[in-house]
Amino acid sequence: MYLRNKQLIAVLLLMISALLVVCGIITYKVSLSKETTTYDSYSGILKANRQGKNALECINEDYTVDGGFSTHLPLVIIDTNGIDPPINTRFIADPNYPDGGLHLPIEGVEPYVDGTITVIDDKDGDGMNSAGDEPSYS
Repeated sequence: MYLRNKQLIAVLLLMISALLVVCGIITYKVSLSKETTTYDSYSGILKANRQGKNALECINEDYTVDGGFSTHLPLVIIDTNGIDPPINTRFIADPNYPDGGLHLPIEGVEPYVDGTITVIDDKDGDGMNSAGDEPSYS
């Protein structure tokens, strides 16, 4: 009788385990079929990009954008008045380092240039941002 009860309990536990696995698979499949919502760091819902064309089409080879570029993400515009930041490090090859060498600073070369940073984030309007929009911060 004791052996029979043990077998019955083992069969019941096996059936419950199989049922939980099937429920997990069904839940996973259903969750894949639903549209997911992503939240930003402020727990607000991020809207999907409504731009119909590929946003990379508006980016030029020099990484500037055309007037037609727009995105649902905030834009950060860094204007250094045409001055490129100076190269302030030199590379010394050394196989003992993961990158194959070291980047050491060049003495006397400042890595900074003057400029302005502008942030464009249209949270109140249509949610799309382009370079010609009113800045949120400058």
